[in-house]
Amino acid sequence: MYKKITTVVILVTLAVALIMLAACSRDNDDVTPAETPAPEVEAEATPTPEVDPTDEESGFVPYDGINNFLVAEYPTDFTMFQAFGGLGAPEGHLPIWQEIARMTNMHMENVANPNIADGQEALNALLAGGMDALPDIIFGQVHMLQSVAAQGGFIPLDDLIAQYAPNIQAYFAHNADARIASTGADGITNFIVGSLIATRGELTTSMLPSMMWFIRQDWLDELDMQIPTTFEEFEAVLYAFNEIPGAIPYFNRDMHVVGLYPLFGVPGSWAQWCVDPATNQVIHGRVTEEYRNALTTMSRWWADGIIDPEIFTRGSQARQELWGLGTGGITFDWYRSTVNMNNNEDIRENNPDINIVPFLPPASTDGVVRNIYHTAPTSGWAWGISANAADPVAIIKLMDFMFSEPGTLLMSRGIEGRSFNMVDGRPVWTDEALNHEGGIPLYMGSLGVGGIHGMMEFDLSAHNPLEYAAHRLYVDSGILVPGFPTLSFTEAENDIIGRYAGPVQTMWEQFEQQVILGQRDITDDAVWNAYLAELDAVGFQQLLEVHNEAYQRWFALHGGR
Repeated sequence: MYKKITTVVILVTLAVALIMLAACSRDNDDVTPAETPAPEVEAEATPTPEVDPTDEESGFVPYDGINNFLVAEYPTDFTMFQAFGGLGAPEGHLPIWQEIARMTNMHMENVANPNIADGQEALNALLAGGMDALPDIIFGQVHMLQSVAAQGGFIPLDDLIAQYAPNIQAYFAHNADARIASTGADGITNFIVGSLIATRGELTTSMLPSMMWFIRQDWLDELDMQIPTTFEEFEAVLYAFNEIPGAIPYFNRDMHVVGLYPLFGVPGSWAQWCVDPATNQVIHGRVTEEYRNALTTMSRWWADGIIDPEIFTRGSQARQELWGLGTGGITFDWYRSTVNMNNNEDIRENNPDINIVPFLPPASTDGVVRNIYHTAPTSGWAWGISANAADPVAIIKLMDFMFSEPGTLLMSRGIEGRSFNMVDGRPVWTDEALNHEGGIPLYMGSLGVGGIHGMMEFDLSAHNPLEYAAHRLYVDSGILVPGFPTLSFTEAENDIIGRYAGPVQTMWEQFEQQVILGQRDITDDAVWNAYLAELDAVGFQQLLEVHNEAYQRWFALHGGR
């Protein structure tokens, strides 16, 4: 039997119509992180690697994070919340977590409701049970965890990290962005923000490609056209594709058109918050003239049949569906899965000559070639120790294990001998991993990796030749530009965001669809001004103000960089 750390877990399902990525809402209470009592830590100091404090009777060598990784002397349960999402979530019986249990003596139980895929809704259901129902660890997007911190749901981690977590200390020393993103507005570390960085292989940068443009090279060959390098050439290719019977020149499986916005110079990744370099002030892409011009053109494209007529409803299988039918032309998507669509059996069966290739974004209407969709120094995901945790020292050691070399390998490559083998000091995927029907990402998910827990490792040896070539295309081009930083908000700021972010986001999405579908004429000044007034009426200016205040604090922490 396992010795339980957390003895009471109550799950209350609360359906909340709030979409995690769209709403960015935060629920707050009157308890600030500073008011959360610090945990009582063990009196004995953590042994240094040079000391071997083996218990002569049991043979137990306590955790030091470098040579010894047993967190507990006996098998011990801990609880964790991580929403299941569309691809599931890690569970204690899965191979990676069984390996973690073997190495640390800590066995995980995921208490998230498996029937609630949306992260925010699943977290709201957890919080509905009260603070006494919180698991040892809560994992989620940073904005979600800031809400938990504002309610007093986390314990401060600074002393625990200093005393028991040498690998987290090294991680923060190596990645200042992660350290700052993990620091609350009050200067307290309530959770640890993860990162995807290159720790092996050819690269040392933390800004790596994630999403790319893809085009039907076989169609270009048929039309005797070249890959477009300017906005005008891009538009010409779209209209040429439209002459192919049944063709859908542009489509996207995420049911939006935000991938097109950079081609019009719309500032901000996903046309969201960004910094105006001229003023060092936060602005938002969806209130700019560039955004207005983009919607104007996209409305014309949709009317002319250039944009998928079902782009707002087709859904996540659009690539397989449209390329399987041979009708899809150009899309913007995650590169490691999309570049392998050439080898998808269902697509290839009906379209043996299909040739889907990545290409650099064409120069935008302002003449700049840029890609603002890439991995950042911080992942936007984090985890913290709840105020209900019975043994915070054991939990921080477990978290520290994830930042150790074996922990990083587990979360990045899986299990040695099963998913990878070490060859000349580098992990190389096994046939089991390479031949998985869903590709490497889904294979890793099947082993138990459901998110970025610590410092995920990036290594080009993990790429097949198609992925490698796509990666080098974007890295060598020098077109990756920094994105908006992960900000920490005060309790009052979180309250404002929680009140207004949902309505503002909903208005943006509704307005975009109405304009693109021809229901509102954005070229009319009265329509545009009414839209801006509607945004202000539901709280846009308040959101702009709190983002500016939080950014200025972030800027100060970076020493003016």
